[in-house]
Amino acid sequence: MVSALETNASVLGINVSADSYASLDTGKKQSVANFVLERKGTGYQAESVVRHTFNAGLAYETAKVTFSTQLKSDVTSTDVEAMKAAYQAVVTFDGTSSSVITANVAVLDKVIGAGNEAALAKLNEFADLNGQVSPVDNTYTINVDSLTKFLEEFDQYLTTSQI
Repeated sequence: MVSALETNASVLGINVSADSYASLDTGKKQSVANFVLERKGTGYQAESVVRHTFNAGLAYETAKVTFSTQLKSDVTSTDVEAMKAAYQAVVTFDGTSSSVITANVAVLDKVIGAGNEAALAKLNEFADLNGQVSPVDNTYTINVDSLTKFLEEFDQYLTTSQI
């Protein structure tokens, strides 16, 4: 699907040479392609639908990469809010929420806003305890492919920390 999108980019009106897409590694490009493929419905779609879906998938994947990258330094409440917004954008796009997105947003809500500073500190502590810098792209190995698992484990860590 990556090849199909890239080969037909001009017909579809998608920009695969833009930094937001071009800088993604092969696996992350495949995630964008999967986003498009999983939302194609029962048949082929018009170019405008594919373009809109591609752009939504790219925004979502880029947000996950950005959040994952921020895990190697101190994640701020703004970073967490941006990741939450990316999840919510997918819900808006799909018209429904998956159990995974609902669970991930619930965990992120625990560290956003006034009164949750200790939980945000625990998020950074947990990332430091569990992440290693990837030799490939300088993100933590707690990356976009395992972000859900990371958030699940962080939620357990937060619970045992009794914050």
